[in-house]
Amino acid sequence: MVHLNKQLDLIKPEVICTLGGTAAKELLGKEFKVLEERGTWHSFRGIYVMPTLHPAYILRYPSRERQLKGLVWEDIQKVMEKLEIQTLLI
Repeated sequence: MVHLNKQLDLIKPEVICTLGGTAAKELLGKEFKVLEERGTWHSFRGIYVMPTLHPAYILRYPSRERQLKGLVWEDIQKVMEKLEIQTLLI
């Protein structure tokens, strides 16, 4: 965690998007439940944190892939909105 804190001090990110429960728990606490709390803003050292699902989790459930990708896309859109990034429609 010391290494991460040094990196954050250098980079000074506006937003962190954690992928999966392991990353979210490390920043937000061991009781964090990514399936229940993904998609909601949290804070770590004054930095906005958006937890979402890990890509490997989506691959483990091919019958739910479309639904799970939709949840991740919702989370990413919230990050983009926070950073004032507009979605490109192609």
